[in-house]
Amino acid sequence: MLAKKFTKTKCKVSFELSADQLPEGVGIEKITVVGDFNEWNIEASPLKKGTKSAPWKATVELELNQKYAFRYLLNGEQWFDESQADEYATNDMGSQNCIVSTHQS
Repeated sequence: MLAKKFTKTKCKVSFELSADQLPEGVGIEKITVVGDFNEWNIEASPLKKGTKSAPWKATVELELNQKYAFRYLLNGEQWFDESQADEYATNDMGSQNCIVSTHQS
């Protein structure tokens, strides 16, 4: 799930994953959110384990009125998507990226 909090100058986006959003049958050691906002650095934005309703979460501060491509990376090996992304776009690797928009509606 994506949760957004807008200020006058920024948008704080929380990337939250509940257990039913995670790939089945895989032991979870680490999940990161990787995208345009962190230059696709697989170590920059780890999700931290939290409550039962949102067991994994990371919050990043983004510029307003932009669109950012991203994906989740499980255990440094398996890419997967956000089921509630604002949009999806084909990437250069032949798969898709999720898109988060910081435009206020």
